[in-house]
Amino acid sequence: MEKLFSVVPEAVLCHPKLNGNAVKIYCFLSMYADEQSWCWPSLRRLQTDSRVSRSTVKRSLRSLEAEGFITRELLDGRLIYVLDREAFNRDDNTVPLN
Repeated sequence: MEKLFSVVPEAVLCHPKLNGNAVKIYCFLSMYADEQSWCWPSLRRLQTDSRVSRSTVKRSLRSLEAEGFITRELLDGRLIYVLDREAFNRDDNTVPLN
C-alpha cells in the first residue's frame, strides 16, 4: 500500500474554533485529496482511520465546513469533500505560536 502524507495549513492547525479532532479529520481529508483537492471517504473510513466516533467525525466535518476549510458537494450521487486550498493563505483566525 502506498504511504500517504498530509499537509495542514497553519490556519487549520491553530484555528481557535477547531478542536484536535477536527484538525485530525482535516489531516485525513487532506491525505485522501486528489490534485483538485477533492476526496470522498465514507464516514466509516474517516471513523476507522481517525479512531474517533461517528458523531465526532460528523461534528468535526460540520466545524470544518462552518469555518470555510471544506465544502461538501454531491456529484453523481456521491458526497465529495472539497478542501479550500486558500486556507494556506489565511491568517485571519490563527493563534500566534509564541
